[in-house]
Amino acid sequence: MSATKPRSEWVVSATSSDWSSLALRTNLDAFDPTALAPGHALLRHLSAIVCFTDIQLVEGIYFRSVRPPFTPGYSFIAVVEAISPPASGKYPEGCQEFNVGDIVSGLVTVGGWRTHSIHNLIDPKKNLVLVKHPIRGLPGRPADETINNGFPGNPIDLAQLTAVVLNIVTAYQLIHRSGVALHDGDYVLVHSAAGGVGSALCELLRAEKPGVKVLGTCSASKAEFARGLGCDPIDYRGEDFLAVVAARTEGRGVKAAYDAVGGANYARSYAALARDGRLVMYGSTGTASFTGNVPSIAGMLARNAAFWQARSATFFGVVLEREKNPAQFARDTERVFELLAEGKIDPHIDRIVGLADAKTALAFVKEGASRGSVVVEF
Repeated sequence: MSATKPRSEWVVSATSSDWSSLALRTNLDAFDPTALAPGHALLRHLSAIVCFTDIQLVEGIYFRSVRPPFTPGYSFIAVVEAISPPASGKYPEGCQEFNVGDIVSGLVTVGGWRTHSIHNLIDPKKNLVLVKHPIRGLPGRPADETINNGFPGNPIDLAQLTAVVLNIVTAYQLIHRSGVALHDGDYVLVHSAAGGVGSALCELLRAEKPGVKVLGTCSASKAEFARGLGCDPIDYRGEDFLAVVAARTEGRGVKAAYDAVGGANYARSYAALARDGRLVMYGSTGTASFTGNVPSIAGMLARNAAFWQARSATFFGVVLEREKNPAQFARDTERVFELLAEGKIDPHIDRIVGLADAKTALAFVKEGASRGSVVVEF
């Protein structure tokens, strides 16, 4: 690789609870676009998400551990700067062909917090998704300036585009791909309703399932924010959500409980279900040192479904879903981009920071202070 333009990236050299090994490396040698392996692309990152899973990865407590060294950043938006076609000349089934200059989104678990990356285009489990909309709101550019103008339609804000790749695509698949059929009059319970995915769930349910009634746990200070998303807020510190659910549903329970808190909360969410309800577990933000096998917890609850009448439980992971069905993931992502361009969703961005401030932004997320999404732009 030749040094034509320095690059920067955050690197975790060893996982720890104090993040002492999380450091920003700058002035790294640039990637040489002429030295790409066949089937790979050079990407210039525009932005990336900051989320709670980044914290778990940095601390080494994520259920799908990643061996250091690695770069945090669960998802990103990037420009394709160079491509080396596959040696065979053909892309495998499930892999999309891109062109230089394309804007793409990536859901990668790790790797977003960097200015440049090399991406494998011939592994369907690592597929990127083409952004087919103009984009505005680029850092350092006039507010009305747009890129990606080869596509029609309303421009999408870069920060909101970044947020939907993880948060709203996850919410979309939680609603449509987790085995829950929601109907008018049903109640659902959303935990962490003011957080990234939780707020996305509330907003998307309001847009796509307006007849469904949403109950959501959050802190009292975020109640008005959650209410503005169409959620009936429950103060998780001052109220027992099980008692509130029983009162609101007149004892029937909820059709779905979306739980990213984890730990003992899973069992309590399960108890909040209606007879035909389903618990959808998709995270463990409330456990300081979560080391359990979440899929096995889902299996345990599911095996006891007979005791709970027809209640059921499942574990959902958006990356697992993408790996299992990359074509469906791409379609769902494109649908979310359309909803954003059409103005049917308006993701709340709590703050936008530069790459140098990504670690500070991560601490802000860990404090539980964020409302909606936190984004890094380069």
